[in-house]
Amino acid sequence: MNEIKNILYVEDEEVAFSVVKRFLEKQYIIENALDAESAINLLEKKKYELILMDISLKHSINGLDLTRLIRNMPDYIDIPIIAVTAHAMVGDKEKILDSGCDAYLSKPFTMKEITDLISKFLLK
Repeated sequence: MNEIKNILYVEDEEVAFSVVKRFLEKQYIIENALDAESAINLLEKKKYELILMDISLKHSINGLDLTRLIRNMPDYIDIPIIAVTAHAMVGDKEKILDSGCDAYLSKPFTMKEITDLISKFLLK
């Protein structure tokens, strides 16, 4: 039997996190970090199999810089990180992928889009 996977969603908008959690919690254990400091603390205490990363964190460093920091943590060098962003300008996708994110999902997104993308990485 497959073990339930742990997902960390770094998202400073609690309502946005709650909506995503409602759809994912039947399949995954999903936890929220509101800022970079909380994310690093959680990542040091627990092993996550996937990270959803809001790029526009308001109360700390942005999601791209946080992704770079996470990529330097030995346990998270190869973990899938999916950027969740409202940035959809030309060139943003390249910046996001260059920061170390494995994929990118533009807000607003459907639950099918996010669950399909998560499954793509966790069912490998």
